[in-house]
Amino acid sequence: IVGTDPGYCTSIKCTNYIGNGGTLNIDGSGEASRGISADGELSIYGGNYLFILSGDGSTFIGNGETDGAASVGLKSEGNMNLQNGSITIENTARGGKGIKIGNSSATGTKGAQLTIGTENTSDGPTLTITTSGSYLSRSGSGMNEDYIGSTKAIKCMGPIVINGGNISLTTQTTGAEGMESKYTITFNGGTFKSCTYDDAINAASTITINNGNIWAHASNNDAIDSNSASGQNGIVINGGIVLASAANSPEEAYDCDNANFILNGGVVIGTGGSQGGGGGGTPTSATQAYATVSSVSLEANTYISIKNNSGTVLASYKMPRSNSRTTIHVSHPQLTSNSSATVVYNSTAINGYSNALWNGSYSTGATSITGGTSKSVTMKK
Repeated sequence: IVGTDPGYCTSIKCTNYIGNGGTLNIDGSGEASRGISADGELSIYGGNYLFILSGDGSTFIGNGETDGAASVGLKSEGNMNLQNGSITIENTARGGKGIKIGNSSATGTKGAQLTIGTENTSDGPTLTITTSGSYLSRSGSGMNEDYIGSTKAIKCMGPIVINGGNISLTTQTTGAEGMESKYTITFNGGTFKSCTYDDAINAASTITINNGNIWAHASNNDAIDSNSASGQNGIVINGGIVLASAANSPEEAYDCDNANFILNGGVVIGTGGSQGGGGGGTPTSATQAYATVSSVSLEANTYISIKNNSGTVLASYKMPRSNSRTTIHVSHPQLTSNSSATVVYNSTAINGYSNALWNGSYSTGATSITGGTSKSVTMKK
């Protein structure tokens, strides 16, 4: 399907959408082009979807106001359920979005929800979203929420729940976030990678990680950012693998200002400014031990590794960027409170590893480490 008409060109417009299989390719070059737009719910249970969008956001003037809309691959006003299949969205439009759920009236409330994958299973889609368009300025007042501002891979006005799947989000320009919820975000499983200019993961309220493989990298802002109110739960990590790299200080790997940063489990490696909740740079509550190494400079494409007191390499993380004035934050289920451990950083190679994610950006089971600086730490709660 090719959509080239000017002014809010939508290739498939419907009340509700259900996709069970087949192949759908959509090329949207018209203004504010949309691939699939549902007034109600949108569900995909299988099939192959490719959206190539290039139509910049469009403005119009009516009743004395300036309004407009952005280019979007998948859009629904009701809940969106992505259960399986292969979905690729490439949006080069200014102000473009990959996925958009709900409308502005849901801001701050439990509005329409995005669910990716099937609860209590490993099933889920292969979802790849790239937005590369620049920021599109807005003017006037009373504008539709679609309009316009920065590009985003995923924007949801209600909760986001990720149960499974293989998800990759990429943004490249000023203000461009990977995944944003105006409510909460919950990870229960799946493999998730968000490499962005602005926040990689952002929520208006609590971000809870129960399980899954999560890599959040922001080149110019925070990696995982909760905007919960002071005293509420901001970021809660109960399990999984959680890698987070922010820009240089004061940007943070795990940012929840004066809300609670709770650490109960998981493999956690973070780099950035002073991290965590309470403004103090560490978890406000922890049942799993953690340690920090402050004021270090890290080089791109070198490794951070965690070793136990016997010298066994437990986990390694390849830095996606150089970073100065950095705090390294580590936690691992095999390291207990008051035990000794070693953090090795700026090593040039990880040798003999047995398991890896993201083409070796995260690995376990290494037999040796080449080069780097070693720092002894005492794990604490």
